[in-house]
Amino acid sequence: MFHKIKNMCVLLLVFMVVCCTACTVGNEAMDGEKGNADNDVVMRDDSTEKPDQASEYKVLKGKIKGVDSLAKPEIYFPSGSDYKKLEDGIWEDKNENYLLIEPGRVMYTTKEFYDTFESLLEDAKGFRDDLDEILEQGSVWGISEEKAVDTVQRIVEQNKISVKETKAYSLTKDNLTKLSKLFMPDQEYAEYIKDPDNEPMKRVFAEKDEGWLVVMSVCAGENALYPKEYEYGERYYLGEQIWAIVNKNGLVTFQADGIYDVDTDDSEKIKVLSSGQAKEILNQKFRNKISSHKPECKEMKESFLAVNDGKGSTVKFIPVYIFKIEQKHDDDKGNQKRQFTEQRVLILDRENGKWIE
Repeated sequence: MFHKIKNMCVLLLVFMVVCCTACTVGNEAMDGEKGNADNDVVMRDDSTEKPDQASEYKVLKGKIKGVDSLAKPEIYFPSGSDYKKLEDGIWEDKNENYLLIEPGRVMYTTKEFYDTFESLLEDAKGFRDDLDEILEQGSVWGISEEKAVDTVQRIVEQNKISVKETKAYSLTKDNLTKLSKLFMPDQEYAEYIKDPDNEPMKRVFAEKDEGWLVVMSVCAGENALYPKEYEYGERYYLGEQIWAIVNKNGLVTFQADGIYDVDTDDSEKIKVLSSGQAKEILNQKFRNKISSHKPECKEMKESFLAVNDGKGSTVKFIPVYIFKIEQKHDDDKGNQKRQFTEQRVLILDRENGKWIE
C-alpha cells in the first residue's frame, strides 16, 4: 500500500505538459503596436475576463507552510480510527486509510479512493480540466452538495489555507461511467481486459460509489493561483490546488498542494502589461507562421504563479496572463476531411512580456 501511494505522490508532482514557446518580445510588442491583422489570432468576444490598462502591481512574497503549522491527523481519519504514525509526516490505519503531510502539502487517501476513483485520474493533473463541459450536475446518493463542501471547507480552515472559486461536481454513477469511458474508450478497454496481468479497473458504477468532487483555488492574498507546476530555467513554478472527494461515509480523499504563509506586508511594485499589449504579443507569436487555419483564443485571463528557486522555501507570487488556444491542422497530405485540433495553454509573464514554458 505504501509503495503504491508513494508512486502516486511522484505522479502528482510530475510536470504537466503546458505547450508554450519562449520568445523575446521586441519593443514594438511591448508598446502595443499593431501588425498585419490578417495574421492575428482570432479572439472570442468573451475571451478576456477584464480589459485593463498598463499599471503597477504588488508582487507578494511568502513561505511554504511548515509541517508543524498544518492540521493534525485527527481531522482526516474517520471517527474511531486506529491510525498510527509510521514515520515523520506519515500515518496509516488498519483500513489502509493513509495520510502524508509535507511542507506545503497534504495528501489523504482511502482504500475506497483506489477502488473507485483512482483510475479516473489523469496523472498529476488529477481529474480532467473540462469537467464543466462533460459532466451533468445531479444529486448524489446519501449526501448533499452543501455537506460535501462544508466537509472540505472545515479541513481547509483548520489548515489556515486561503481559497476561493469553489466548485463541486456530482460524481453520479452515470458521470463516473462517462469518465471511465473517456479515460479508456470501449475498444481500448476491451483489449485491456484481455490481458490477465492487467490490474482490474472499475468500469461499472452503482449508487453506493457516488460522491462529490470539490475543487478549490489556493490564494495568495486575494489572488487565485494557477494550479499547474513545472520547472523553467532557474525558476520552479509550484502547483496550487485543493481537491477532495466526499461521499455518504465522509472524506474519501483530500489533496492540497501549494499551502503558503503569505506576507502581505512584504511586497515589491512592478509595472505590468495591459490586456491590449498582451494580445499584441500573442499575435506576434503566430505571425508569419504558415497555416491554413487561424489559431483561436478561447480564453484569456489574469492569474498568478508561485515562483521558487527550487532550493529554499521563499516564494514570490507573480502576475501572468493565461491564454487557452485552439488551432485546427490538416493531416500531412492536406486532406481537408482529416483534421485534428491542437489545444494549448500559453502563459505570459505580465511584467516582462516573455512567454513562460
